[in-house]
Amino acid sequence: MERKLSILAIYLVLLLFSGSCSTGKLRVESTKPSASLSDYKTFDFFELEAAGDTSSSFHENIAYFKSEVARQLNARGLTQTANQPELKINLGIVVEEKTQTRQTSLSDPGEWTYVGQRNYKWESKTVEVGKYKEGSLTIHLVDNATNEAIWVGSMAGVVPRQQAKRETAIHKAVIALFEEIEKQ
Repeated sequence: MERKLSILAIYLVLLLFSGSCSTGKLRVESTKPSASLSDYKTFDFFELEAAGDTSSSFHENIAYFKSEVARQLNARGLTQTANQPELKINLGIVVEEKTQTRQTSLSDPGEWTYVGQRNYKWESKTVEVGKYKEGSLTIHLVDNATNEAIWVGSMAGVVPRQQAKRETAIHKAVIALFEEIEKQ
């Protein structure tokens, strides 16, 4: 019974750890802007070409990304227009399903092998403990007249499973990206 409780405790700790990954640290990188956003008055998005898993939630998340980017640009005095915008926004999005693993320990059940003569053998193995999605987003702010990027920013992190948490993560990520523009 004690062994079952200790195994249960280990799995609970792992479950809590894997749940904490959904709010993992966001990594943000960017280039130094070659122009100021205040030099532009209008913007629009490039058409997004998608491949792979383009389920309805994918399209919802893209729409939410675009609305958050638009909100940040509106807050900086730019207006969205489809008619000859001065600034075009290109979004590059990659989402990959990954496997979370751990190494077995001496207390894992079934990991000991009897090799005869009261001898046992144990080897550490890598075991799967869960799956998660990691996503990255790259934003190019492109001067429409010169067709040159004035700023490139990217971010990567774990994609939360729940839509409400995903929207919160998108909101925070886009804010973090636009804070990078203002830092430089």
